[in-house]
Amino acid sequence: MALGRRLTHPLTAFALAFGGAASAQALDDLLPAETFFALGMRDLAGASAYLEDFGAAFERLGVADALVALGASGEAALNDMTGGAMTGGEVTGSADFGEADLDEAEKRLRALATLDVFGQEAWIGLSATPYNPVPAAVLLTRLTPEGAEEVRALLDDPELGNGAEVQTFEESGYTFSQVTLGTDGPVPVLAYALADDVLALATNPDELRGVLRRLSGADEPNFAASAGFESTLGTLEAGTFYGYLDYARIAEAVGPYSQGLGFDRLATRLSEALATAGRVGGVARLTEAALETQSVQVLDEAGGDAQLYALLSDDTPAQTDVLVPPEALSASVSARDLSGWYDYLNALALSVPELGGDLDSLLLSIVGVNLRDTVFNWTGRQIVTMSTGFGEVIQPGVPSNNLLGESVYLLEATNENAAERGLGTLLTNLSQTLAAFSNPQGVGTSEAQTEEIAGVTVTRYEIADGITLLYAVAGGYAIVATSEDAMQRALAAQSEGAGVPLSELLGDVPEGATAVSYADGRRTFEGLAAQLSNQLQLAAGMGGAGTLDFDAVDEASEALEAFFAFVAERLGPSTGYSERAEGTIRSFSEAEVRWRQ
Repeated sequence: MALGRRLTHPLTAFALAFGGAASAQALDDLLPAETFFALGMRDLAGASAYLEDFGAAFERLGVADALVALGASGEAALNDMTGGAMTGGEVTGSADFGEADLDEAEKRLRALATLDVFGQEAWIGLSATPYNPVPAAVLLTRLTPEGAEEVRALLDDPELGNGAEVQTFEESGYTFSQVTLGTDGPVPVLAYALADDVLALATNPDELRGVLRRLSGADEPNFAASAGFESTLGTLEAGTFYGYLDYARIAEAVGPYSQGLGFDRLATRLSEALATAGRVGGVARLTEAALETQSVQVLDEAGGDAQLYALLSDDTPAQTDVLVPPEALSASVSARDLSGWYDYLNALALSVPELGGDLDSLLLSIVGVNLRDTVFNWTGRQIVTMSTGFGEVIQPGVPSNNLLGESVYLLEATNENAAERGLGTLLTNLSQTLAAFSNPQGVGTSEAQTEEIAGVTVTRYEIADGITLLYAVAGGYAIVATSEDAMQRALAAQSEGAGVPLSELLGDVPEGATAVSYADGRRTFEGLAAQLSNQLQLAAGMGGAGTLDFDAVDEASEALEAFFAFVAERLGPSTGYSERAEGTIRSFSEAEVRWRQ
C-alpha cells in the first residue's frame, strides 16, 4: 500500500490509533523521561501491506455493512422498547450514511484516518512525578507533507475549540496553542502544536514545552534515554507495535500521596511490590510468515519486597515432556511455586490490618476448608493447562449440558495420596457451596460419583445444570477437567500412551524455559467462528424487541462467520516461551500467518 493512500477497510483503520516508520528524530526521544506507560507504532504503512488480503476479505464478505445495518436495527429496537429514552428519539441512521451527511469539520476528522497522518511513527505516553502524580498524556505522530496539510487545515478551523478561547505561546522557536476545555471533564486543558512534521498534543502545557525543546535539539532527559527504556525496549529488536509499563515509577510517583489516608501499611506494601516488579517492555512485529512478540521484564531486587522478588525470579524449568492429546487446541506448562505464592498473599494479609486478617481464615469461612492442608501440602511446581475443544454452542431456549467448555488442568502432585484426599475435600465443599448458590431456595447438594475412565478412577461432581467437574490423580498429577470428554482425552494421553510430548509441538524452545505454550490457530479460529455467530444470535434473541431486524442479525452472523473462517485458513500453530535469569524475565511467541495467498 502506497504511503499516503487512504485506508479503505476498517481493519487497518483500527490500527491507526498509533503509527509508523523512523525518520530524522525518533519520537520516543521526545516523550518525557518520567513516562511510566507508553504505546507506540512504527512503519504502519509498511506493515499494513501484510493486511491487504484480510482487509479485502473483510470488504468482500460485507462484514462492515452487515454490522452497520445490525447496529441501526438494534438502536431502533432499543428506541422502541424505551420510547426514545435511551436513544434520544427517532433513529435516522442507516448503512447508507455517507460523506453528504458530514459537515466540513467531521470530514476533516475523517481525513485524519490516513497513513499520511499515522503511517510513519506515533507514540502516546503517560507520565507522572512525585511532585505531580496526576498523569499527563502526550500524543506524538509524524506526518507526511500531505498529512501535514490535512492537520493544518483542521487546526486552523475556527470551530476547533467549539467556542472556547484559544491562546498561543512560543517555545524554542515553535508556536503552540492551548485551549481550556473546562474543569468538569477529565482533561481541563489541551495544548497542541504542529512543529515541522510532528503533531504533538498534551494534557499538560509544560510537557508540550518539553517536547518542543527536545525537538529543537535540547539535550534533556527523555523517555528513550531513561533507564527503564534502555533496559527493556532498548534491548529488543525493532517492531511495529511497542508497549511499556514502569511499575516502579508508578510507586515512586503515587507513594508519597498515599500516606496518611488511613491505610499506610497497605500503601507501603503495594509500593514495595510495584518497585520490585520493576518495568516491562514489549514489541510485536509482522514478518513474512508470522506475527511475533517479544517482551522483557526487569525486576528490582532492591525494591523492598524480597519474597515477591524470589517468586518472580524463580527459574525452575517447565517440564516439556508432558503428554498432551494430539487433537488438543492448546496446551501450556509453567513452573510456579503455588504454595509460595499462597504464603506470600497470606503474609501480606497478616501484615496489613486493613485487610482484615489472614488468608487461611478468610478462605475457610468461604469454602469451608483450609487450603494449606488440602491443596498446598502436595502441589509441586508444574502447572499444565489444556484445551481439548470448544464447549457446545448455546442455543436460545435450549438448556446447555456444558457451560464450562472442554478444559483440563494438571497440578504436579508430590504426594498422590494427599492429592486424592485434598482434592476430594476441596471439591466436595466447593461443589456444595456452588450448588446452593445455583438453587433458588439457597439449598443445594452435589453428590460425588466415581467411575473408571482409561483405567483410572475418576470422581465426578454435577454441581448444577451444565456445570460438571471431574478429578483424578494419575501419573504424578492431580487432574481436574470440565467435561467427561476432556478427562477422557487427558487420561488417554497420560495413561494409555496416546499422547504427544508437548516438546514435539513446541519447535525451537531454549533449554530451561520456565513456561511454554502451544496453540492450533486454525482450529481455534474455526471454533470461534461458530461460537461468535451463535453468541450474536443469542444476544439478539435476549433483547426481546419485536422491531429487531432478525434478517440483519442473520446477515451479520453469516458475514462474521465467513470472515473468521477466512482468517482460520491463513493461520498455523503458535508457540511461545518464557525464561528467567538474573532478575530478568524474557518472553517470545510466534504465530504462523500466511499473509498473502
